[in-house]
Amino acid sequence: MYVIAKRASVLLYNFIKTFPQGTYLIPANVCPIVPITFCLAKVPFEFVDLNEKTFCIDEQKCLEMISSNIQKYCGIVFVRTYGYKYDASFFFDTLHSLNKEFRIIDDRCLSIPELNTKAEKSDLILYSTGHKKPVNLGIGGIGILNDLISINKYNEFFSSEVDIEKILKDSLERKSFLKDVPSGWLDTGGFSLGIIDYMNKINLEKINIIKHKDRLNDIYLNLLPSEVIMPQAFHEWRFNILVDNKEFLLKKIFENNLFASSHYLPSNLLFNDGHFTIAEDLHKRIINLFNDSFISEQQVEMICKIINKYL
Repeated sequence: MYVIAKRASVLLYNFIKTFPQGTYLIPANVCPIVPITFCLAKVPFEFVDLNEKTFCIDEQKCLEMISSNIQKYCGIVFVRTYGYKYDASFFFDTLHSLNKEFRIIDDRCLSIPELNTKAEKSDLILYSTGHKKPVNLGIGGIGILNDLISINKYNEFFSSEVDIEKILKDSLERKSFLKDVPSGWLDTGGFSLGIIDYMNKINLEKINIIKHKDRLNDIYLNLLPSEVIMPQAFHEWRFNILVDNKEFLLKKIFENNLFASSHYLPSNLLFNDGHFTIAEDLHKRIINLFNDSFISEQQVEMICKIINKYL
């Protein structure tokens, strides 16, 4: 079953409000929109560090936490870091063996939507087509629900002037706790597009952006040194490299009127002073190089020259 909304966080909100009976586990490097959605829904969550190979949530740590307190934990947001999709079915099966009612949200918001997928091992597969997402329609989220469940709709909030992205960015840059989570930022009202029209728009844009990404990714692969390039599965959202002089390289890229992304700091910094070693190290080294419709092949070649010169 498909569910759609103005943004993916509305679907997340509806899901955890439908199944709020316990604490959810979320990765420390998750987009900060996720934990503040939990705050808005008044559903508890705890951060977990990453696996050093997949850069997704540490599966073993999750199993240890759940096994030590079966009654406390009720679900997980399994985020595909930078859109990296690997087969997590064994992990999902193990979670369900510990608690058959354990809720699994497979967050693929940085992946290109695969609308023919079924949520068999998870309860919800979540995609986004908002700004800065692989398929960028400027709005929208689509979820694929497991056939055995349904979720409620909570039309509780409507559009406001709250610029939540700016609030989160400013707090992360200051490394200051988010004392008050605004309540007016999430519009849970209706979505103007019907599901068929929305899916058709996704599929049409998907064809165009995949071709463009493939061309730009080939340039990055051919021009950049292999030792800094992350594995191929990490390049669906942006082209990702790991370097030891990240801030200096970004400075040089910006000085040449070009752009790249530093990625956001681990989201736990908004809520606690805990240390998550893998998430922190990843942030220190990651550069997201753009491969979307806002950047040209010529610009990509110039960025590669700058990186090679100053690496």
